[in-house]
Amino acid sequence: MKMKTGLAFAAAAALILAILLPMVLDRDHTPPPLPRLVHAAGPSFGPAPPGLLTGAELTLIADLPDAPPKAPVYVAYSRVPATPEEALAWAQEFGLTDGRLYRDPREPEAIFVRTGDDRHLTFRHFGPMAEIHYGDDKAAAREGAPLSFEQAAEAAVRFLREHNLLPDEYRVQDPAIRYLAPDHPLRLVEIVPLLDGQPVVGDHVSMHVSVNPAGEVTYAAINPLTFEKSHTYPIKSAQEACATLSDGDAGRPFRLNIDRSAPDAPDIRRYQPEPPARSIGDMMTIAGWVQVLAAEDGSDVWARLSGRDGVAYDLTGPRLAELIDVGYNDVLVTGTLVAQTGAQRWQLALSEWGTAPPQKFECLVGTFVWEGDEAWLKADEAAPLPEAERYRLPGAPDELEGGERVEVCAAAWPAVGAAVDWRSLTTPPISEQTPVVGSSSTIVVVEAIEESPTAPPPPTPTPLPRTHVVQTGETLRVIADQYGITVDDLLAANNGLDASQISVGQALVIPEPSQPVTETQPAPAATSTPVPHPQMEIPFEIGQQVEITGVVYAIIYVEGDTRRIEVNLDVRETNQELPPYPLLGPQELLEEIAEHHRLHVRVWGEIVAAGEAWRPVGQAIQVERFEKLWAEERIEGFLGHVELETLAGRQVAVFTDHETEQRYVIDQSLEAESYWTSVRDPLLDFEQVFITGIVRPGATYAGLPVLGLTSSKYGADTRAATSADAFSVDVGPIVVNEAERQMGRLEGAFVVDRVELAYYYEPQPGYVIRSQDGPPPTPEPPRETIVQPVWILHGRNADGSVRFTAYVQAAVEELVRGE
Repeated sequence: MKMKTGLAFAAAAALILAILLPMVLDRDHTPPPLPRLVHAAGPSFGPAPPGLLTGAELTLIADLPDAPPKAPVYVAYSRVPATPEEALAWAQEFGLTDGRLYRDPREPEAIFVRTGDDRHLTFRHFGPMAEIHYGDDKAAAREGAPLSFEQAAEAAVRFLREHNLLPDEYRVQDPAIRYLAPDHPLRLVEIVPLLDGQPVVGDHVSMHVSVNPAGEVTYAAINPLTFEKSHTYPIKSAQEACATLSDGDAGRPFRLNIDRSAPDAPDIRRYQPEPPARSIGDMMTIAGWVQVLAAEDGSDVWARLSGRDGVAYDLTGPRLAELIDVGYNDVLVTGTLVAQTGAQRWQLALSEWGTAPPQKFECLVGTFVWEGDEAWLKADEAAPLPEAERYRLPGAPDELEGGERVEVCAAAWPAVGAAVDWRSLTTPPISEQTPVVGSSSTIVVVEAIEESPTAPPPPTPTPLPRTHVVQTGETLRVIADQYGITVDDLLAANNGLDASQISVGQALVIPEPSQPVTETQPAPAATSTPVPHPQMEIPFEIGQQVEITGVVYAIIYVEGDTRRIEVNLDVRETNQELPPYPLLGPQELLEEIAEHHRLHVRVWGEIVAAGEAWRPVGQAIQVERFEKLWAEERIEGFLGHVELETLAGRQVAVFTDHETEQRYVIDQSLEAESYWTSVRDPLLDFEQVFITGIVRPGATYAGLPVLGLTSSKYGADTRAATSADAFSVDVGPIVVNEAERQMGRLEGAFVVDRVELAYYYEPQPGYVIRSQDGPPPTPEPPRETIVQPVWILHGRNADGSVRFTAYVQAAVEELVRGE
């Protein structure tokens, strides 16, 4: 009996230990904090800006799914080849046995493999992101009735399996966005990887495959990922995820996608004129965009021109090598047609070529009219033409009926009554399909979530975020100056931004200027007295009459016939760093000041309390009058080159004007020691560039005048230019279209009709600095990407014209890093 009793006690002790041991171990093995998720690709870089949901009233109607209290995270690796040898090995696996290696001078980090039968592979790396593109041009040209989705899906899965690219767990679906008309011969298929039965979402994670009527794959975009399970983390419930849509704290959606479409919108038909008839032997002059690839061994150049007429031309001839330096410019080529290789594809022997200016279209909206066999456009009164003016439309589609609303675009419009060389015709006009979004309302807690005993105060309205698309030659300081903010403001608003590696075309979130930092105190009674930064000395007092000089930065927000203007003065005469002061006054006066954007002015006025808390030291200037400080100061255009020199003991960027031989020190290079390097600004790679800037009156460095850079461009057109007068110079304030600005915000009543758990893959993008000469940069070693669980909330308004998808990080806040 005693032995049995001892065994019973031992069994009980083992049971207790089995229950308690994991709890004890968990205390000592807390998983490492996860990075806070940000949306790194898409319309803006960084977290979803606050305020996008503050005008929406949300109601939960979805059944919330059950979820485990914990979920694992994974580490993802991309298997895209990074060397020529690896690329050729992959090409062999794809059956491209005679493939040749090529490089594109515009993206030297990418590897291209092409065969003689028009199949090709492209391997691209974007920092930790990578992708493989497969194409078969001949298969893509096959005509016929499209396969059913099931047939296309079977062909797509078979293709990926044959090439060892099919995920271990996946689902097949019709792409959410329909890129092709229903009767198009190609059928698109999306393959979504799954982890633990949940979809992996994000950008560049799903595989997209197109299949022709014969069941052949014509194109595939693939990111071959492998996943390794890592730590397990406690996660929010679906109910807690829904609550974050209304609380506005750190757990707010890190990504918000909005899809707007007009309710019951009619089918929009788009037409282009048929290209003119042509025959082998014809001499042609065609404008368009050209892709140029140079063989890795230097023995060959491949070039294809995508003509503005919708026809592709494979270029041949001894002058192809000249196109290698064309950059992203449009070209105008002359040559002889030597073969037709497809319905809309020809081979052209190149004889002459040059760069062409970008094609700009002017579009008119009006009514389509038949008069006998002739088609006419009767322009609307609202168009920039008198009401009765009409244009003949040769080659208009026969199926159009008189009285239909149309939008016609042309590169140039002839005299009234003449035939127009139209390039596109759309009915009904897209401009007339803009949906109307409901009025603003306060966000409310969704119905399924228990209300707190004390109702929270209504949220403080948040200034609507702005975005800026990086232009050639811009630095963070140049961009910050445009909006009256600091570089630190920009870096804080764009999580993960590398100050040394912004790229042209990148979208940056533009925050409001930094608000003063104050200690936490009980809310005082309403007062007009501003609370200053505790460490900032205020140079002026409320009510003080001042005479101040500074640089003007102005933005005009246009919405219909209304104009709202913001003018700030960057005060330069104080001995401390201050954000620009807002200028207040009559609209006419502010409009006049705004025309001096980026220039120095002297203003007379009174210091008043600013209306918004984020204003510098809570002050603004009520302007009474102003004057331009230096009559000769203006934004000018210059043609020349930039090089680095050591002057007065430091390295600076020096611009030499090729027309006058005058040398200038670029002021941005004086702001940060050794900031400008040959890998940080492509201006240093070109023999001749066009820049706009301001010669600072009286400012010199090492005996040279100082030039404030405002914009720049480079390429074949600047290389060939002989005068700066060949390029336009933009002056005056920044103009922002408010209608476009509001498109990123939700307003009105919405329901959340679906909630799902998923895994999110989206590494921060890596920007590769590209040079026009020298060897391609060495690719960065692959970096691991953590794939985390997220909650996805799908919502819509009453008529379905506006839909949104909100992404909420699922890991509990205690295990998420604060950055």
